[in-house]
Amino acid sequence: MPPVAPWSRSAGITLIEVAITVTILAILAAVALPAFSNVILANRLAAGANELVGSLQIARSEAIRRGSRVVVCASATGNSCGGTWSNGWIVFEDSNRDSAVSGGETVLRSQVGLSGLEVLSSSNIGAAVVFRPDGMARQATGALLAGRISVCKAATGVPQNVRQIEIAAGSRIGVSKVTGSGTCATPSNP
Repeated sequence: MPPVAPWSRSAGITLIEVAITVTILAILAAVALPAFSNVILANRLAAGANELVGSLQIARSEAIRRGSRVVVCASATGNSCGGTWSNGWIVFEDSNRDSAVSGGETVLRSQVGLSGLEVLSSSNIGAAVVFRPDGMARQATGALLAGRISVCKAATGVPQNVRQIEIAAGSRIGVSKVTGSGTCATPSNP
């Protein structure tokens, strides 16, 4: 084996190279972290809005299939109406037409509150959406329902912190992104 020259360098990494690498990684993390937080929030808002839209669509299709009223209502307990939309909601067949879960009526779907998100409804919707056997959501007066439900997170620095679910007259359900300016407010009626 030939002798090693005293001035030859080993194949290791120097302390200066490690310090430079750590500094570059810290700068990249500081730049990427806020953008990643916004992506996570956007996904949570979309998932929450999709859960509620799914419940509304199940209620509409079950009303048509069963030929009876099906209600989606705010529920704090998961088995009866009451509370706010932020507490959660249930979907049930309302065979006796009293807008409450009674004996013999089946809860078709139950959703607990969306952790860290607020769910607010316009005055036309209130605490319940009732689908009749024709698949249309109607107000107590019999008029077609037109209202909005917002899924939001009060967060500053997030441009679109609201997903707004709109039930149009005729019961078409749509979702849109809304700029809430970092706050959560009760949505207006369409």
